[in-house]
Amino acid sequence: MTVKTHGRQWPLVAEQPFDFTDLTVAPSALELDLPVGAVVIRAGVFIETAFDAGSAIAVGITGTTDLYVAAADLAVVGFVNFTTGLGIKALGETVIITPDTEALASAAGVARFIFEYVIDGRANEVQP
Repeated sequence: MTVKTHGRQWPLVAEQPFDFTDLTVAPSALELDLPVGAVVIRAGVFIETAFDAGSAIAVGITGTTDLYVAAADLAVVGFVNFTTGLGIKALGETVIITPDTEALASAAGVARFIFEYVIDGRANEVQP
């Protein structure tokens, strides 16, 4: 029998800024840790200063390096939503970034990853 729960939680947001100097090897040393039980509900990359034309990154975890996105275009200012990998419960994975050849050679660019998630079994308040 399913029991109604009254606990509610606020989503948590992890941000990781980076620029073209962070993308010198593939996969990048740039990482973002997700806690055990995290369920990603929204994710993407916000490009503040465009990277060189053709620059893209794959974002995923070890073993599935494109879990969240296979090729996010970094050459255009704006927000790129990741549409895959959402709703999967994390086992404490580290999000890894794999830049393509153009991103590795980019001479400009500033961006940040934004991952919004909730954690299994967590509650910040009770709703009657």
